[in-house]
Amino acid sequence: MQQRLKEADIATAIYYPVSLHNMKVFKEYGKTADSLEIAEKMVNEVLSLPIEPLMPPETVKKIINVIRG
Repeated sequence: MQQRLKEADIATAIYYPVSLHNMKVFKEYGKTADSLEIAEKMVNEVLSLPIEPLMPPETVKKIINVIRG
């Protein structure tokens, strides 16, 4: 999906390529991958799409069409 959007000149981002509980800053809280299965799954599935309050409707339609395609 990310590659298809890129080819259509639509920027995307993966803001959390590592789940938060696996980041060094949170290690002291002791959560493991076993206890946060959904978070582990989402790291591999969540893709952030462009969005802004003043985005033209044509841009929104383009993004939708590329995703549906």
